[in-house]
Amino acid sequence: MRKYVLPVIGLILFSLVSTANAMTLLLKDYQSPKNEDEKAVAKLWLDGVKEGLITFNSQLELEGRQPLFCLPGKLALTVEQAEDIMMRDADIARKVTDPGRFLISTILLHGLKDTFPCGEKH
Repeated sequence: MRKYVLPVIGLILFSLVSTANAMTLLLKDYQSPKNEDEKAVAKLWLDGVKEGLITFNSQLELEGRQPLFCLPGKLALTVEQAEDIMMRDADIARKVTDPGRFLISTILLHGLKDTFPCGEKH
């Protein structure tokens, strides 16, 4: 239960301090927070997005459907690792477009798919 308290508080705080559209966070806003509070909330937001994507992916597997990405073994992906994956994917996207206008959730999902592709077993 305690594991969900911080993401919920983060979502509440984000809705109070952000100028972004409701329930979204663009990469440009993630990269350029106005202050330390917004930076902390953005990190909590990313952690919530990471957990949501992993949960959704696990549900796909439980239903016998093709997962979007395949984390190795019992890897517990940290928010720092998720941020690194997201930023690497954003750097690649910069070559063809402006990734700052994309949602961090979209960039992270694409990065997870590239970083942890599924093999033949799925």
